[in-house]
Amino acid sequence: MCSSSGAAGQRRPPVDEGLTPASTQATKGSPPAPQTRTTQVALLHAVLQALWPCAFYLTCSFAMNMFTKALLTTFDWHAIYTLGAVQNAFTTLSVAALTAFDAMRHRWQNDKAAAWASPTGGLPRTTLTWRFIVRVVLPLVALNVGNTVLGFAAMRIVNMPMYLVLRRLTTLKVLLLEWLVLRKPLSKSIRVALLVSTFGSLLASSTDVTSAQWGYVLVLLQNVCSAGSLTFSKESGLDSRQLVLLNSSAGAVICGALAWLLEGGPDVVLRHPALQDPAFLALALLMCCTCVLYQFAIMICTLRNSALATSVTGNVKDLLSTVCGFVYFHDVQVRAANVAGVAVSLLGAYTFSYVKYQALARDAASEHSTRDRHELRAAAPVGHIKQS
Repeated sequence: MCSSSGAAGQRRPPVDEGLTPASTQATKGSPPAPQTRTTQVALLHAVLQALWPCAFYLTCSFAMNMFTKALLTTFDWHAIYTLGAVQNAFTTLSVAALTAFDAMRHRWQNDKAAAWASPTGGLPRTTLTWRFIVRVVLPLVALNVGNTVLGFAAMRIVNMPMYLVLRRLTTLKVLLLEWLVLRKPLSKSIRVALLVSTFGSLLASSTDVTSAQWGYVLVLLQNVCSAGSLTFSKESGLDSRQLVLLNSSAGAVICGALAWLLEGGPDVVLRHPALQDPAFLALALLMCCTCVLYQFAIMICTLRNSALATSVTGNVKDLLSTVCGFVYFHDVQVRAANVAGVAVSLLGAYTFSYVKYQALARDAASEHSTRDRHELRAAAPVGHIKQS
């Protein structure tokens, strides 16, 4: 027994030596390269998963800005409530048809349990209680309708660059609401970037000579509605299709009632000369189709990321929209101080976007690094774990 335990004692070191280099190699040798590549691929995948909703929203938002501005200024369309009612009704019918087709497809496949993927990431089904309706649904509907109507009214009065400059203040309001409602802290770098963007917005708007001052008030009120709508959308627990149906159906009813009361009804609206122009009709149809995509885009971006990410994406697309506003629309006068304010505002917005991206990259890298350490520890031999 002594010789056998001695033999065992002599055999144990080679086993330990075989295990120790393996473990050392797993942490200091060649395996870190595959581990690093795995982490980089996982990080890239996480970033892409966060960015594609933002890119989708950016494209739809830019198209909505250009189409709406062209309808309201180039064709001098005044019936903003009618436009909002038509837009929301078109969205409601399109989404309802899509939902019905989806239900029929599952029925044809005899797959009653199948459901289209929820962009909320598996959030539980929301229970409609009176408290939920009063606290979330009604404010969400009111804010969304206010955002639509105020946006149309402001865009008729304020030129595109100034409209976008003032709209960038939405990010500041989103942060304040998320801090108050969702208790999210703010870093120093984010606060500095927002102050720079806000200063540029105020400088640009103070040197603008083409827009009425009360148009600025409409844009600022729209900012409040946008920030509140984005925040309540995140808190509601509803998926993107439910949110779109809720907002668009309520918007169609409310805007339709306002159009009937304040714009004279269909008899007055149908006499507008633009309705005889095929280009106007084609642009209106294109805007309605884009609005359907835009409604999904803004909700998907908000639900998959955050209300703040949606607002940041809006800041990023503003550069292209601002340039197009200076070039294509006649209601802009280029002044040095005005352009400087726009540039400072964009600089602050892009700095803010960069800070948020760096925070996202750090969080993703930390998450996957922790996961890799757990996987490495789970894969290590039992003898080595006990010895270490």
